[in-house]
Amino acid sequence: MKFSLLSLLLVISPVFAAVDGTIVNGTTGKPQPNVTVTLVQPSQSGMDTLGTTKSDAIGKFHFDKEAGGGPQLVQAIFGGVTYTQMIPPGTPANGVQVQVFDATSKAATAQVSQDLILYQPSESQIGVNESFFVQNATKTTFNDAKNGTLHFYLPPETNGSVNVSVTSPGGMPVTRTAEKTAQKDIYSVDYPIKPGETRFDLTYAFPASKPMVITGKVLHQEGATRIALPAGVTVQSDDLTPLGQEPQTKASIYEVKGKQYKIQIEGTGALASSDGGGAAADDDSGAPKIEEIQPRIYDKLPWILAIALCVLGLGFFLLYRSSRTEPVETAQEPKPPAVRKGAVSR
Repeated sequence: MKFSLLSLLLVISPVFAAVDGTIVNGTTGKPQPNVTVTLVQPSQSGMDTLGTTKSDAIGKFHFDKEAGGGPQLVQAIFGGVTYTQMIPPGTPANGVQVQVFDATSKAATAQVSQDLILYQPSESQIGVNESFFVQNATKTTFNDAKNGTLHFYLPPETNGSVNVSVTSPGGMPVTRTAEKTAQKDIYSVDYPIKPGETRFDLTYAFPASKPMVITGKVLHQEGATRIALPAGVTVQSDDLTPLGQEPQTKASIYEVKGKQYKIQIEGTGALASSDGGGAAADDDSGAPKIEEIQPRIYDKLPWILAIALCVLGLGFFLLYRSSRTEPVETAQEPKPPAVRKGAVSR
């Protein structure tokens, strides 16, 4: 009996060790041949390559390499874009399907659905978290390596210092570098926008002025641009429409009316999770919690910390977006006189 069981395990083990599957073109709906496929595994030193092959005439691929535990990633490069399928530990590694798409450089393929900006002022600086949610409703990937796939305005006071992380549909955040364009204070990010929703998170800061006057530009033609301010921070501007308060954090939400805006804010504050009683403390829904953010303008924080701060600082935006159809408290109109009407163009 022992011999038979051992023999059975020896026969079965190569089956579980192997990784195989099919590359499918999501644009055509057909198997995609001649695609470079790589099997990698995360490690403390980075990504370890376990093997590289190409899909055959009917899109099939196969790896005999056995991984030493932990998740594995099947990466397929097609049309200059990398597509990744994760194989979690303990899940079957056979019949893995990796979907790729034809690529296009037509910008209309992807559109900004929301641009969300959080200002967190302190006595010395203004920390900013900005998230672009980009929708691609087609069956092609928008890829423009020359010009970038997202363009945004960055205040000159930042001196071009900004941390960028990108989350593709069903993927994990990855860091990218913002490149300065020929246009003044306009930067671009080169990252393929696949079918579905891609999120670009920006984190930056600049010195606080007296008074705190902020100008901005909206580059995307579609989608709403909203500004959030922590409780205790007021704003004066003719360029914003008040939308109310986010129920959990009591942050005030405003919508930008045009393509440029000028606002004057007063007070200091940062989003923070509630550590006392109430709904926030009792919430066990699994939604992201808000913690206080203390961005520093001149500290060179590690990229991973920048991503964490961005996710924490913008977690309430996801809550607000998912519940934006619910009634919200009416925002109080600020008592101080309004800033002179008219946006300033840089």
